[in-house]
Amino acid sequence: MKNIAKDEFTASAQNMITNDFFSFNFADPLTKTNRDVVQTWALSSAFGRLNYSFKDRYLFEASYRYDGSSRLHLKIAGNFSLLSLLHGK
Repeated sequence: MKNIAKDEFTASAQNMITNDFFSFNFADPLTKTNRDVVQTWALSSAFGRLNYSFKDRYLFEASYRYDGSSRLHLKIAGNFSLLSLLHGK
């Protein structure tokens, strides 16, 4: 499982008294705003495959994949499987 975090900070201000300096100290104190957003989520994946040959004539193959994410609705996960049987002469 891999945990991922995102930190985001935004700020804005209006009515700067000068455009010569890039500092909020020169802005109207009533228009200054800032916002901090922290998001965390997790991802989990697995994959497996099995091949089996019987008498060099039959080939059986099974595959499985699991994908999960805490960002999906209701934190659901996906399970995917595949089975195959081949007959050769």
